[in-house]
Amino acid sequence: MKKLYIFDFDGTLVDTFSDAGIYYNKALEKYGFPTHPLEEYKYLLGGSLEEVVTRILPEEARTEENIYRVKTEYWDTYPKSEKKNTKPYPGIVKLLRDLQEKGCILAINTNKKQPMVETMCQNLFPNIHFSVIAGNSDLYPPKPDPGGVNMILEKCQVKKEDSIYIGDSQYDFETAKNAGIDAVLVTWGAYRQAYEQHEAVKRIVNQPEEMIIL
Repeated sequence: MKKLYIFDFDGTLVDTFSDAGIYYNKALEKYGFPTHPLEEYKYLLGGSLEEVVTRILPEEARTEENIYRVKTEYWDTYPKSEKKNTKPYPGIVKLLRDLQEKGCILAINTNKKQPMVETMCQNLFPNIHFSVIAGNSDLYPPKPDPGGVNMILEKCQVKKEDSIYIGDSQYDFETAKNAGIDAVLVTWGAYRQAYEQHEAVKRIVNQPEEMIIL
């Protein structure tokens, strides 16, 4: 087995798409922009907050001012929301518990803001210990920059060949590639069949328990 399991957060560990979509739509509505069906947000999210807001705005409205207004409104409302639809994917809690019991090191690399993901992990995974949570911060650029992964490797003192990156989107596999470690594609979250061809993807899993034998 690998020693270090680095997980993406949104779309890999936790289904956050509906709640994020609700508040992105509220921000768009406030400024008179068209909204998106909630089920589409799994393919609209990914990358930095600025990239997401740019993506969800109409092409002709992608000005610096509009991006700032929508981004600010979203960030003023979503973090404080109840997030009633946000929950771990089926089988994830058991997977993390089983890996933990086997002595594996668990870590998270996400573009979510650091304080938010820490709070969400406390609420959603109270009995799971993540050795490092590398969220969005001023210490390194967002994914697919490998800065977060490199920090995790250094803090955990684990070699790249003993580590694996688990994710559901192109950003995750680009991050793994840039960091020089292998990746696992999960077929939930923002999965697209085309991701199976990415050079960093060494395995495709359909159920969380399949990662126990990696």
